Amino acid sequence: MEKKLGIVRDDVFLGHEAPGYHPECPDRLIAAGEALDSEGLSSGARIFPARAATTEELGRVHDPRYVKSALAALQRGSGFFDGDTYFCEGTEAAALGAAGGCIDAAIAMHRGEVDVVMALPRPPGHHATRARAMGFCVFNNVAVAAGALLAEGVERLLIVDWDVHHGNGTQDIFYRDPRVLFVSLHLWPHYPGSGASDEIGEGPGRGFTANVPLPHGAGNADALGTMERLVEPLAASFRPQRVLASTGFDGHRDDPLGGMRLDEDGFHALGAKLRDIAARTADGRVMMVLEGGYNLRALATSVVAAVRGAIRGGAPRAADAGAAAPRATAAVDRTIEALRPFWSGSFTG
Repeated sequence: MEKKLGIVRDDVFLGHEAPGYHPECPDRLIAAGEALDSEGLSSGARIFPARAATTEELGRVHDPRYVKSALAALQRGSGFFDGDTYFCEGTEAAALGAAGGCIDAAIAMHRGEVDVVMALPRPPGHHATRARAMGFCVFNNVAVAAGALLAEGVERLLIVDWDVHHGNGTQDIFYRDPRVLFVSLHLWPHYPGSGASDEIGEGPGRGFTANVPLPHGAGNADALGTMERLVEPLAASFRPQRVLASTGFDGHRDDPLGGMRLDEDGFHALGAKLRDIAARTADGRVMMVLEGGYNLRALATSVVAAVRGAIRGGAPRAADAGAAAPRATAAVDRTIEALRPFWSGSFTG
């Protein structure tokens, strides 16, 4: 049965624009939105516009002192948080609107008003830590959405991050929180330099962070093997009540900032895997939040593919993916061994 789709989408996100060339640009959202339109996926979808998140909502996952200082910087007009992370006069409205729009969509998804959400916010979020903007990101959209769901009473959340870059910000925010199982599959070595297999959480959150640092050239079979051998068994034990995902598409073989070799069939299959996981314990409810993806054509077609997978399931040519590469298999093995003491019986072999 096809799912009811929600889309976070607003022209206010286009107002976040660098003074010169920058790969994280408004054209990314234009391309993704037009592709959803041309493929008929936005027809009948519920559109969630930007809505300025409150400081209280941001403060659930960000240090209130950081929220205050970031907003003060944004109100000055333009500049840089770091060498990669610019802001301009339109960034405050975009960043607050992105966080608020993602909150509204997450709560609607939680309450069953929609089944699947594709959020298209800017700036992206998964590198923003509890107390720092970095890597193009100001506020952590998927973490802010997760914080809203936890405030709604959700007790167990799964966040899967398949951006080519490690989701260090999301990891930082939930590293000690056993309510959130965070799984990142990413390129290694690569920016931001974190995400080793032995980074598994701290204190009460130990065992609730899983990182799979995949080798250069990893493709569909490697990503799907990670989902099947690691993410699905963990989810079966953890039994998440809702499923969120940071969906970066810079793992596409044509992405200029990447180094992996996924394609549209791979992203369709990843979306379908989220659907399957959510169907078991999360009432079929999935929210995907756009992170990276810098080849406009590849981004557009991959967003469409992931949405189709999440709402319809299946995988057009998943069987043609071939066998996972030995180095990728070894990376998954290392992560499983690091987590095995905390998830007895979850993994076979």
